Amino acid sequence: MSIIREDASTRAVPGGESKTALVLAAGSVVVLGCLLYAFGSAVGSVKRTDFVVFYAAVHMVTVGHGALIYHLPALARAEVAVARPYHITGGLLPFLNPPFLALLLAPLGLLPYTGAYLTLLGINAVICAMVVVRLMPPAAGRLVTVAAVLAALSSFPVFIALVQGQTSLLVLAALTGAVTCLRSDRDIPAGACLALTLIKPQFALPLLLVLITQRRWKALSAFAGSAAAIAALSLVLVGPGGLADWLHVLLTSGGWGVNRGFAPQANFGLPSLIGRLDGHGPLVEVLSAVSVLVPALLLVRMTRRSAPSSRRLWAAATLTGILISPHLLVHDLTIAILPLGLLAGELPRSRVLVFLAAAYLVVLIGPPSSQVLPVQIPTVLLTILTVWVMLVSSERSLPWERAAHLPNVLGPATAVHG
Repeated sequence: MSIIREDASTRAVPGGESKTALVLAAGSVVVLGCLLYAFGSAVGSVKRTDFVVFYAAVHMVTVGHGALIYHLPALARAEVAVARPYHITGGLLPFLNPPFLALLLAPLGLLPYTGAYLTLLGINAVICAMVVVRLMPPAAGRLVTVAAVLAALSSFPVFIALVQGQTSLLVLAALTGAVTCLRSDRDIPAGACLALTLIKPQFALPLLLVLITQRRWKALSAFAGSAAAIAALSLVLVGPGGLADWLHVLLTSGGWGVNRGFAPQANFGLPSLIGRLDGHGPLVEVLSAVSVLVPALLLVRMTRRSAPSSRRLWAAATLTGILISPHLLVHDLTIAILPLGLLAGELPRSRVLVFLAAAYLVVLIGPPSSQVLPVQIPTVLLTILTVWVMLVSSERSLPWERAAHLPNVLGPATAVHG
């Protein structure tokens, strides 16, 4: 007598789940259409998006002026030429990312502006879809996975990242690659992927803390080697003077205010939430430091109690990077796709859609509501989720995890995979 295990991807989706998935997919398409209409009405041209600063920087690289991408007057002149006939609010969109991002995007500088914009939009959309497909549990089925992809593409943070020509989805791809490799003990490619997240360095820090706590020296060595290569390329691109200009821009950027995206109500990290509640006094500085230190300590505690391949551990590390970020605009909330996908993989099939629908509503309604409410709802809910993952779920063994430790009397084909 043989026991045949039905593959999860071939099972029929129950009627209730099928209807829910279709509703989520249809609703996502409607929301996406509404967002596109609103964006077209409010913005009117792709030359009035954040992509202007990236295109100006990479164009300066392609014409041999890479050393000046952090020289604000030179960058402002390049942006004016790119954005013409439109004017840039505040006179300048600063290029805050490390120099190697301009080198990574340099091929776009060889294209006309609209072609470069559409190319990055297409790359970002493909990245988003691939990450969601990679993170969805096999038991979800194709229909639920398609619904999840559509929901992700029409979610407010991803939509803003796409239409504004932002690079947050590139960071999401690098983080997903790093976490996927780390969970399967491929430490060298994991370290290389993690180095690419230095596009926005705050997201790499919690994962590095986990690796140090786990003493995964191979991954850390690969990260250090890749980061050193990136630093060398950056130095060649902009020179010592350009690096000094970059550091000056970073150190002074916190005081730039509303026009350049540094107002507390425009950001979604814990430091911004604290700053919004109590201004800029000494108490804010102390509370901001605590808001970074406490999640870091809790992450170390969780790391010592978790398996290296734990979905919840890497979800907590990614969530920590989101919460501690001092500059986290709405498009950066796309990074939350990774921890939400990891956590969805631990849910029973019947709850995956409910979890995804709830997350979708939060990211759809939460960011716009922060403009009128005294707190950022996504920040509060992500904090609650992080605390639950670190303190509550890490103490419990879920039913399918307990089953993994039972004797496998049916042979290797029935092994339980967490």
